[in-house]
This record gives sequence, structure tokens and C-alpha cells, in this order.
Amino acid sequence: MKILQLCPRIPFPPVDGGTIGMYNLSKALLDHGAYVKVLAFNTSKHYIQETEIDHEYIKSHQLETVFLDNKINIIDAFFNLFTKDSYHISRFNSALFSEQLKQILIKEEFDIIQIDYLPMALYIDQIRAFSKAKIVLRAHNVEHRIWKRLAEENKNILKRWYLRKLSSRLYEFEKNVLSKIDALVSLTQEETVIFKAMKFDGPFCIAPTCFYIDPDIPDIKQNQFSIFHIGAMDWLPNCEGLEWFIKEVWPKVLTTFPDLKLYIAGNKMPEKFFQLKSKNINVQGRVADARQFMLEHTLMIVPVLAGSGIRVKIVEGMALGKTIISTSQGAEGLHYNDMENIIIANTADEISEAISKCYHSEELVRTIGKNARTLALQYYDMRKVGERVWKFYEELAGK
Repeated sequence: MKILQLCPRIPFPPVDGGTIGMYNLSKALLDHGAYVKVLAFNTSKHYIQETEIDHEYIKSHQLETVFLDNKINIIDAFFNLFTKDSYHISRFNSALFSEQLKQILIKEEFDIIQIDYLPMALYIDQIRAFSKAKIVLRAHNVEHRIWKRLAEENKNILKRWYLRKLSSRLYEFEKNVLSKIDALVSLTQEETVIFKAMKFDGPFCIAPTCFYIDPDIPDIKQNQFSIFHIGAMDWLPNCEGLEWFIKEVWPKVLTTFPDLKLYIAGNKMPEKFFQLKSKNINVQGRVADARQFMLEHTLMIVPVLAGSGIRVKIVEGMALGKTIISTSQGAEGLHYNDMENIIIANTADEISEAISKCYHSEELVRTIGKNARTLALQYYDMRKVGERVWKFYEELAGK
């Protein structure tokens, strides 16, 4: 089976939710014997020198890239308000990418063309013109819903108005895309229900972000009881959720545990977090080894207030046997039981109380972490998810 994967950024190195999701599924399909070719944007926002990309990845995925300057331009964003297009999507419209895609489709025949993330759907009409392959949208989120929730949470009138307009335009684009694709691969059952409500009636497969889960957890000495947060900090829900935690939750925690430390890591860390003046908060930015960072600390917090899809770092934490405190929003789409394999807390008081319970019970932390790892092995192992998608693609392509 031949698969062409279209990506809005290079899926290497797999260091955050987006790249991990794209990289791991294609790796799983390769392991099942698929031929996978990747055409990806190399964006100004996530630019990677070719010398930094693993040669084996380039070879195994037949990687081709097109540079894209996708920095947000305030003037372009302003004038976009007077059109019907979504600025979030239109920034990925590239004549160079379109031409390179055309040349690939002329030279090679594919069974499946997998579109990773909504902006890549800009190229569906071109795919139809030059290929008979089945087009699959791999939806990493319900995009319009993220911005709708961010609008609901925002207290700034102008910003709320803008986010609502963005959400509305994304909804129209997303709905139109669902009418054009042949099949859908979504991360969760909940998101599939939403897509069906948007009139998608084609075949679908539910395939969460997956990982190769080590049979053994590395033995890394853990520091004294500590709290940590890790995530891509150029993703707005992560940034706003952490700001809320530091402002509303952390002071409550410190009144009871004045010596407790909060460790913060993540790529693209905004300068405002480095400028925090607190002996109890350690901001590290991007860390060389995310697994080691997570293993060194006790309790993971995911204070996401808006979003969609699956928080990849939650699954990573579960696979490492970490106890995680998350909002309902942060844990959305996961298979979980509250107080069995994760702790759900939505308000500042609830999160503060959950941290206190864990601080006073080593047994609780150990039990929830153990159950979390069992859950990760059951639902998010790369081999199991890859096999499911492989069979779905075989049936779709009539193999």
C-alpha cells in the first residue's frame, strides 16, 4: 500500500503533540509494510535545518519539504477580517507547495493520501485533479471548537469578538472539507460524533495519538515531592491554562505547602514565564529529554481550559506511570476513570485539594500512576493503533 502524507510542518523530531502524532502513526504504518512518502511544509514558525533531520527518517519517508513563511502578519490578519476566508487556514496557501504536490502526483500513484491537520485540506481539489487515491483527513482536533472555547473564556471584548469570528470561519471551512474527503481518522469518539453532526457520513476510524511504550520504565531517581507542567507553549490553550494555574491555583497551594516547587518545561516558552519572580517556580523552557524531566518529578498538572483532541503529554505521562491532575477539558477524549488512573479537578480549590491529597498519600500517587500506565498500554500502544489504521486503509483502498 502506498500512502502520501501531507503535513503542515516537518514531523521530525517528534518533540510535541503535533509532531509525535504525525511521526508515530506513519512509523506504525511503515512497520506494517506500507510505503509512506511525506510532503511537508518547513515553516518559519517551526523551521528545521535539513542537516538536523535524521537521515534515516528522510530515507524511510521519502521526505520532501517546501519552505513557508507562516508568521502571523498583523496587517494581513486585519485585512482578512474583510474576507470570508479563515486567516488560520489561508496562511498555508502556497503556490510552491501546490506545484510540488502536482509533480509528485504525476510521477507516482498512491492508494491513500493522508491529510494531517485541517490547513492541508486546501489542496484537496488539486489532489482530485491529479490522483485517484482515497483522501483521508486525519483530524488532530475539531479546529473550530478550540477557538470557540477560547472566545468563551476570554474577558477582552475585542479579542472575544475576533476569536468568535475565527471560530465561525473555521467551522464553515471544516464543514466543507468533511463533504470532500473519502474518509476520516479522528482521535476520539467524542470528536467523531461532532464531525457526524457536521454532516460527515463517510467511513471513519478512531485512532488516538500513539506511542511505542517501553516494557520497562527507566530507573531515574525522583526529586522530593514536586509539581510539573510540560507542553508546547506556542499552543494557546497550554499557555493560557498555565497562566491561570499560576495566578489562581498556585497561591492557594503555597499557603499550605510554602516549600513546594513547580517545574515548568516546554518548547517555545514565552518570555513572560521566564520573568516570573518566585523561588517556588522553576522555568526551564525546552528540555533535552522530556521523559527524564517527567520522571524526575512527582505530580503532573494539565490545567487546560479550552482545546480539542487528546493532550499527548497526558498519554506520555501515563505511559511513564505518572499521576496526573487534569481539568475535564484537558482529559477530554481519553479513556479514564477519575481517581483510578487520573485525577480530574476543574476549579482552583479542587486542584489545590487534589495536590494536597497526593502530598499526604504516597500510596495514592503510586496506585494512580500504576493504573495510568496500564491504561496507556491498553489504548495508546503504537503497535495496536497502527494495526487498526492499517486495516482501515486496506479496506478503504480495496486491497
